[in-house]
Amino acid sequence: DVLEAKACAYEKLNQVAAVKRWQKVCSSDPFQLLGPIRLIETDSDQFLAVLHHRRAGVSTNTWLRVLHNYALDMGWLLAPVLPKKAWPPIHYKDKRGITEQEHQRILADIRDDEGQEWRCYLQLLWETGGAQGDIANLNQDRVDWEQEILLYRRAKTKNSGYEFAKIRIGENLRVILDQLPARGFFFPHLAKMNTENRSRRFRRSCERLGIKGVTLHSYRYAWAERAAKADVPI
Repeated sequence: DVLEAKACAYEKLNQVAAVKRWQKVCSSDPFQLLGPIRLIETDSDQFLAVLHHRRAGVSTNTWLRVLHNYALDMGWLLAPVLPKKAWPPIHYKDKRGITEQEHQRILADIRDDEGQEWRCYLQLLWETGGAQGDIANLNQDRVDWEQEILLYRRAKTKNSGYEFAKIRIGENLRVILDQLPARGFFFPHLAKMNTENRSRRFRRSCERLGIKGVTLHSYRYAWAERAAKADVPI
């Protein structure tokens, strides 16, 4: 049906994005150390050189683990190159929700050339706590005005059958939805962007205002924080 077709199209976009992420990882300076080495000749010292490279970070550690485990699962490696306990621990940066004050400052800073679409997008992220990709790809088919519900499939859980997010449309959310296109995608231009481009656009706004420590995903954290304070069940 139409919803399945749209879900498949979104999945293909995610697959393209995954390929681009791998290309970026493989072309990074730390991973270039492994380029000339045959897979079966890789040793632990070479792995540690990658992991301790001056430009190595969380993504280097994460993606090397993924690549290493995949090679083991496929039988390309007969034994681990680096035992589990020898891997350097992954240290994530502190993450926090964006505050309402920061959110309002960003909205007020939106320039005319960025337009109403970007403003409504950020407002919808604030009200729903949705993932940036899920919200960017919403359309009118996801709104049940009769039951006053916003219902959409989460792209992150596509491998387990697409989990549904179901949100009651309150007064604030209705005001935002009333400003969006009556047909098709809510955000036709943003839907065509990939995650990196939307994140870069948000980062530029934060840099102009001197706001640090937040990303588009911080809207999701902020919603969870407000829900917790309101005693919303998990």
